[in-house]
Amino acid sequence: MTAALNQFWAEGFKGTSVDALVDCTGLNKHSLYQAFGGKTGLFLQVLERYLSCYAKGYLAIFAQQHGFAALSGYFHAVTSQIEPRGCLVLNTAMELGDSDPDCLRLLTNYYSNLTDCLATAIEEGQHEGNIRAELDPGDTAVWLVRALQGLAVGSRLGSEQKTNANSILALLATPGAVAP
Repeated sequence: MTAALNQFWAEGFKGTSVDALVDCTGLNKHSLYQAFGGKTGLFLQVLERYLSCYAKGYLAIFAQQHGFAALSGYFHAVTSQIEPRGCLVLNTAMELGDSDPDCLRLLTNYYSNLTDCLATAIEEGQHEGNIRAELDPGDTAVWLVRALQGLAVGSRLGSEQKTNANSILALLATPGAVAP
């Protein structure tokens, strides 16, 4: 499964042929279709695994911390892990959009969960006094998700500029809440 994940992450769904999957997984075509229902079935399992391994780890930060601390932990984790392949979730959204209902459901659920976690943490931070009170938690959470998507696109395009989590946090924080 890891070999297929790496193949799809590097080449995308459309850029990955069945032959490439056979080569990287060691399965023959018949086994690929028997076990996964073909390329699409394997891709959906790979995407679910990616969400389970990578994305859920990031979302778990919001269960362990609250408010500004959760936002800080999340953005430090995400910005330290930006890599040249970008994010498989965003890559998939850009490549497939809404063309596959199962894929769209997985992506929509993930982005919805992320937006909810961010909005809750913003609201908690506002109650703590660390996040600017004039920010609408829901709108700001959507904006942050879009900003993160932009970071992933930039990494995929080979951007040399690294984003510091404190730069993001400073946009949200009340004066003195972010270390320089």
